[in-house]
Amino acid sequence: MHILVVTQYYAPEVGAAPTRLGATVAGFIDSGHEVTVLTSLPNHLTGATFGGYQGKIFHREVIDGVPVLRTWAFPAGGRGLKRLANYLSFMTTSALRGLGLSGVDLIFFESPPLFLGMAAVALKKRLGARLIMNVSDLWPDSVPAVAPESIFASKPLMEAGRALERFLYSQADVVTAVTKGILDGLKAKGLDADRLAYLPNGFDPDLFKPRPFRERSRQPMVFLVAGSHGYAHGLEVVVETAALLRHRSDVQIRLVGDGPTKAALQALAQRLGLSPKHLRFDAPVPLSSMPDVIAESSAHLVTLRNDPFFDRTRPARLLPSLACGRPAIVSGRGDVATEVAVHDCGQVVEPGNPAALASAIETYADDARLLRRQGKAAAKYAQAEMTWPVLVNRWLERVESRLEVEA
Repeated sequence: MHILVVTQYYAPEVGAAPTRLGATVAGFIDSGHEVTVLTSLPNHLTGATFGGYQGKIFHREVIDGVPVLRTWAFPAGGRGLKRLANYLSFMTTSALRGLGLSGVDLIFFESPPLFLGMAAVALKKRLGARLIMNVSDLWPDSVPAVAPESIFASKPLMEAGRALERFLYSQADVVTAVTKGILDGLKAKGLDADRLAYLPNGFDPDLFKPRPFRERSRQPMVFLVAGSHGYAHGLEVVVETAALLRHRSDVQIRLVGDGPTKAALQALAQRLGLSPKHLRFDAPVPLSSMPDVIAESSAHLVTLRNDPFFDRTRPARLLPSLACGRPAIVSGRGDVATEVAVHDCGQVVEPGNPAALASAIETYADDARLLRRQGKAAAKYAQAEMTWPVLVNRWLERVESRLEVEA
């Protein structure tokens, strides 16, 4: 089967979506399928086209043996008109590039951005292919919670978004959810359970393996926050927690990554008088470097904004640390909190509560036995249940069974 993967985000961009899609493509290849990726010239998070890709409209390259067809998109971040132009421009150029393809049996597209679904549906009709819609966020439902002041929260765009959402669900042969919360949301929207599949975030077991605790920094103990710095993560609580722990010279919180709220977080840290020995901001690192970053840490902090909408999310940033044998402190509710509590691989505290988060950090700083025990439990659980090969194979069995029924 020839599968066309259509996504706005792909390597060398970093983040949950490029990582998940790269692993999904690898799973397709391992199962004997032919794969082509249709994506944009990389620009995610930076607001500028990456070096080496500038000045191009179309570009073809091969990544890990897979043909990757790139098309121009207006480079932009944020949540305003420029971001809308980014989405609409890629929708247009990807559809034009895809029209020249042939022999495609299945189209797999990532949403959001929801607008990309229009290109995917056009290609489905032009190529006579089946269609899988991979939902990593219930857009536009998420807009009021994530970006209440953005252009996307305006009434005309919200109404248009909901109409487009319903249309795309009607066109997809299978709709895949990235979290159980999204799966429940799709069922609540009236989608037949037989058309739904579940493909959560996972990790590469060849890259992320248990790391000995002797590798971690002891003075100070490092509590790691890794990944994009976005509104949904509510990282202000981390900065406020660092202020509460300034008396602990043996504790340092380290934020590794970038994103739209990073400048505001740095400004807050400065107002609170925090130095790098309390709270350190580091630039993003390639995924291949993350095992060594994790190895230096004692535990991973995962935060979600205190809003019921985010209870359905399951941050991908949690998994590599668990796989490396580092327990998590989850400041949030929902699936991720339940997962950590049930498998005894970390602590769970109320979202948005810096005092509770500070107390959990001090618990690990003062109890090495608990830290090690929950770290071992984290690695055991993650390595058995959350590797990409395990997750993708389960998902493929479900999807192939569904497509066979419909054939």
